Amino acid sequence: EELEDKNIVINIYNENGFVIEIINNYKSDIKLNKIDKVGYTTKGSDHGYGLALVNKILSKNKNFSNEREVSKNIFKQKLIIKL
Repeated sequence: EELEDKNIVINIYNENGFVIEIINNYKSDIKLNKIDKVGYTTKGSDHGYGLALVNKILSKNKNFSNEREVSKNIFKQKLIIKL
């Protein structure tokens, strides 16, 4: 909400499996070591459940993996589905 120039990019492609990549910009500090913890958020109260839930689902299936990257004010999340 605080960003004036908001950007979200969604890429879907095949690279050693099916990849869904979501890239967005952000304003606050992201702590990758806490991002999978329930309740961790940069958005305020009543947030911080989505990525923790995704991680829980992914950990139960060996055909799924994810990668994350933070660079300057860009956050990139990749979901990789092994075929």
